[in-house]
Amino acid sequence: MSKVISEHWIAHYHERFQKELSYATGDLQAIRDNLLAEPPVEYSSDRDLLREAIFKAYEDVRSQLNRVGYMQESSVKNLHSHNWYAGPAKDARVWNRLVQRLRSAGRTDEEIQDIDDQSTAVLSLTHTPGTSSFRSQGVVVGHVQSGKTGNIAAILAKASDTPYKFFLVLSGLTDALREQTQERLEQDLGTDDASVWHAWTSTDHDFAASKNTPFQFDPSLVQLAVLKKNKFVLERFLQKLKKTPVATLRNTPFLIIDDECDQASVNSARVSEEMTKLNELIRSILDVLPRVSYVGYTATPYANVLINPHTEEGELADLYPRDFIYALTPPAAYFGAERLFGREAIAGELGDDEEDSFDGLDMIRVIPDEELPVLRPSSRDIDLTETYTITRTLDRSLKYFLIALAARAVRGQADRHSSMLINTSHLVRVHFRIAKSVENWLTSIRQRIRMGESALIAELRALWWDEAGRVDAGRFNLDEVGFEELLPHLETELESLEVIVENGESVQRIDFGDTPRKYVVIGGNVVSRGLTLEGLIVSFFLRTANQYDTLMQMGRWFGYRQGYQDLPRIWMEENVRSSFRSLAMVEAEIRSEIRIYHRKQLTPLQFAVRVRQLPGLLITARNKMHHARRAQVSYANRHLQTFRFARSDLNWLQENWDAGGRLITALEGSHHRTSGGARNQVYSGVPVELIIRFLQEYNVHEKLHDMAAEPMLAYIQSRMRQGDSRYSRWNVAVMGPGKPEARLADLPLGPLGKVPTFVRSSLNETHDVADIKALMSVADLKVDMGDKAPTGNIGWAGIREHRSRHDMSPIILLYPIDRTSDPGDSDRRYPLNAAMDVLGLGIWFPDVADARDASYVSVDLPPIEHDEDDEYYAEMGEELTRGPDEEAESDD
Repeated sequence: MSKVISEHWIAHYHERFQKELSYATGDLQAIRDNLLAEPPVEYSSDRDLLREAIFKAYEDVRSQLNRVGYMQESSVKNLHSHNWYAGPAKDARVWNRLVQRLRSAGRTDEEIQDIDDQSTAVLSLTHTPGTSSFRSQGVVVGHVQSGKTGNIAAILAKASDTPYKFFLVLSGLTDALREQTQERLEQDLGTDDASVWHAWTSTDHDFAASKNTPFQFDPSLVQLAVLKKNKFVLERFLQKLKKTPVATLRNTPFLIIDDECDQASVNSARVSEEMTKLNELIRSILDVLPRVSYVGYTATPYANVLINPHTEEGELADLYPRDFIYALTPPAAYFGAERLFGREAIAGELGDDEEDSFDGLDMIRVIPDEELPVLRPSSRDIDLTETYTITRTLDRSLKYFLIALAARAVRGQADRHSSMLINTSHLVRVHFRIAKSVENWLTSIRQRIRMGESALIAELRALWWDEAGRVDAGRFNLDEVGFEELLPHLETELESLEVIVENGESVQRIDFGDTPRKYVVIGGNVVSRGLTLEGLIVSFFLRTANQYDTLMQMGRWFGYRQGYQDLPRIWMEENVRSSFRSLAMVEAEIRSEIRIYHRKQLTPLQFAVRVRQLPGLLITARNKMHHARRAQVSYANRHLQTFRFARSDLNWLQENWDAGGRLITALEGSHHRTSGGARNQVYSGVPVELIIRFLQEYNVHEKLHDMAAEPMLAYIQSRMRQGDSRYSRWNVAVMGPGKPEARLADLPLGPLGKVPTFVRSSLNETHDVADIKALMSVADLKVDMGDKAPTGNIGWAGIREHRSRHDMSPIILLYPIDRTSDPGDSDRRYPLNAAMDVLGLGIWFPDVADARDASYVSVDLPPIEHDEDDEYYAEMGEELTRGPDEEAESDD
């Protein structure tokens, strides 16, 4: 009996601790002491038993809070706030309902624990809701199509058991997005339970309550409103708030969730002192509320971290995430930019071990340049014809989608949603003409399949075996599917296929209900952000965008592909693939910086997240960057390497080889040379003047953004001015391959003569720019360390830390590369085929004591040519100001 009572009182005091924390009545130890001082409750006179329960509950909550602090490593936060939320109580009704729903949906215990941990971490970063007056603002950085709505639902489920009483969710610019979010939250949170919830919106109705009457709250219920970001809707909500007595608002802590907070919420007025209407309305809503936490969610936070953090007296405070920035970690099953497009040299930069730096899955197919004018017609061209040509590549993608559907059927997934996306233009007329052409194509294919046309069957067989051989199903623990197995399913899957246009003029819309749908979805910007395409297998993507956020959000192929991880394929232009790989690097770097600055205990008001600028791309729309300043870059404890080369440019390659030869000539005879092993030559004590001259003469490809000579030289000079003696003398290593049969270079490298060359094959077969993915290995940074070199494989982070700890000089590494570089039997690589042997460059910079010092340098990149307005917002402009019942006049 004693054990039963003890467990009851432990749960009781656990809940008391949680409640006291949420009302900010003191720190955890003070709450414990107050509970110990309370007189015995009437149900038990056993003081020792109660004390035991209090101490046990105290230790449990303290342990949970410590874990919350650990989970918050992915955040930059205001350190003046304290962790107030340690997780849900055992009998938390809404949260337990959500857990059951996740289990019934097939989520594993590990996935549910991840959702639990991350939602607890985010909720604990908001302001303690029990205080009498507060306003906190933060941003949660997710990934495109990574399940941000799931994290939102988990946070709301948990917050419903705290003093937060009104949840306002701002969800997208379109009715489709708002309805999708509303439906998801209704299902996850059980908002039909009138004993817990009062819903101000429904799937069928946006916020329509009268703006002329005040809000009336039943204090025993949690209020929920899911609103479209539309000025008429937000004005109605704001006016109703203003009609509500201040005393009512003071008794109602608000939690505002702004989904896709980089879209429309950020001020994009042409003049920085002005405000766009939606931005002003959101700021005004926050200003009216005495107790409010604002949490923005986005996968592309570039605009949000460039908001003005300062507020002048008498002005509405803007939406800068001044209290916290948190980076969600996607589950292992997530298909993101890194997994699909690979990671460049940034993998080593961020401390990943070399084996984790990968090329990406072989799922990207390049659309040839000659097809582009046909696939992406101009307004004038589309007026000259009533048809849309199904090119050879589009034909292949459609046929692959068909056999992939049949493969899913073989695996028992015929009753699941499946879709293909064709996104080649923002023009409505193009969408409808593509749809007509695809329907005609399907009619023809159906007839040919019914007739058992041998030529078509042979073509599909060859296509299937080619694609199945490029992504191993066994890698995902999936059974391989033979063509003869899927062949009987082709006709059935063809019959179930529907072609649907999703844009502002569509009559028929996407409906992923209970009945399995097989869609070929054709659209533009409506399907470029937020909208989830269930079971997406094939993407045929031909949209141009010159902004990080616009381009990354167009990646509808990101997400979860459970049971068919080997099947997704994406057709796109080569330059778009290159941009996505670069953006994967930018994404990874932002998350890495958040972790670094968490450890340095910096707040969002002390640390402005730096976003690397890529030549040829805007970070975000120009009118969202009024308060952006030139980005600053630190090279402290970083290693950089050339992995892109202008392989067809003989002069470019020759200049680099000659620059290396001149450097070696200057070093021979006047500087100490030692053997860095059997194959490497190392020069020590090299004057910085020789290094500067070499870096000025060496050509780095323009897309190797962090290796541009100007900022690196400015950084070196900055370190010299600050008296960093390590930079006055460098080490230089000429690296040699480990294979004794390596081919000798065609030309001498200065006095070293014809040196052995490395094989560094290319990821791409054509194009003038070769991408070798990685040049250096971890062991290369041991070349000048002698007996100080670490043993074993300690990874990139370990070797950099080891060099810094031993106060090593900065080092330049030169890599002679075989102009042919044949990859042999590899089916993922191609010969380098350069105009001459290539000289690769690696470099490592020592660490500095404080990453906040003046070691940062400004990167002043040339202006980028771009349209006057961001294409997305130009097309969505009507949507931003249209009333809730007005029809759209344009496509997206």
